[in-house]
Amino acid sequence: MLAQFTDKLREDYGDQVGGIRLRRAKRSGKEVFSILWNDGTKARSQQVKATNELEAYEAAKQFLKEVTGEVKPTGDAVPPSGLMRRTLIAALRANEGKGIRQQTEDSNARALHRVAGYISERGLLLNKESLLEAIKATDITKRERRSAIQAAKALAEAGQIALVVPKALYFESPEPLKRELRLHERAVINKTLREDIETLPPYARWMFRVVACTGVRANACFSMEIPNHELTAGASLYYVDSKRSKKNALVKAETTPSLVWDDQSMWNVWRLWEIPEEIKELQVFGRRPTNEELVKQNNMTSDAQRALRRKLPEAKGLVTMRMLRHLTVMRLFKHPKIGSDKDYLIAKIVSTSVDQLRKTYSQLYTNQATSIVGDAFDFTIRSSEDDVRRALENL
Repeated sequence: MLAQFTDKLREDYGDQVGGIRLRRAKRSGKEVFSILWNDGTKARSQQVKATNELEAYEAAKQFLKEVTGEVKPTGDAVPPSGLMRRTLIAALRANEGKGIRQQTEDSNARALHRVAGYISERGLLLNKESLLEAIKATDITKRERRSAIQAAKALAEAGQIALVVPKALYFESPEPLKRELRLHERAVINKTLREDIETLPPYARWMFRVVACTGVRANACFSMEIPNHELTAGASLYYVDSKRSKKNALVKAETTPSLVWDDQSMWNVWRLWEIPEEIKELQVFGRRPTNEELVKQNNMTSDAQRALRRKLPEAKGLVTMRMLRHLTVMRLFKHPKIGSDKDYLIAKIVSTSVDQLRKTYSQLYTNQATSIVGDAFDFTIRSSEDDVRRALENL
């Protein structure tokens, strides 16, 4: 009979609540009844007040009415997650319908599950307070805070909950790490790029050298328009800026090689216009890459970095895409004809914001601040007649 009641509950509420099942058990010699269900994040159970199967069915039915919002909660048997499963499913479907790239869609889905899980595991109802609590549980200086806010807003929209996130809860960028390379570390990087990297697959060494010469993000390698010849100083290279491109508008960025050793452009020395076949197969121009293409591009970038760590362990942590980009910025900052007073040019070359540059490389501005002010307000100290007389006496 219990199985029949379970089937009836599934028939009435199965489209809104998953995993419904009535269960009988013996506890301390007494027969008890529980309802099992899945709230979208994990399997849960709730004991119901009943002395027989029919009473268990009626109690479970009332419980499911409260879960689905058919009636307002009347007692302690309130589902810990409120309408969580139904709301989570709606939010996930809305996320799938945004037409965003697969990687972003997956990341959003994980964030939705994390916020929903936090609320469910603590037996909280789905409301404004529990959503804000889930946000507060994340580190304000980490990107998970951004994800939690976005997920909470999505759940609120799906559940028709009025949610305003206070600015005090917004993500705060941590003070960036400022790393000064030691002389021997710079020697390792230079030697790796010039010689040791030849042991890597062609696509891997090409990607590392392109980033070293231009300071672009690694994914720019898959959309960069490269002339089939040597480049003159200041020649432009165009690529799609994936970080600034919108859903329906591609944003092109511009860069130029700036790595020079022994008065030679290393772009030309390494003949980087000769693009490896593996890279060519994944390059996309004039449109967004498909989700499948994007996954392959990201995998190739990861494979390149793994190959370097495996074959050149002495360069681990030093020759990375991020470090090569950092060195490009430092190279441009320290150039006498560019420097921090032309930070807007550096920001354009490496496709970042001036604010981000100033935050990350603030020490370079500080080092030059007093000398710049001194040049702008040059003056001399006037000497008195007594100073002149004493100076002449001491000759």
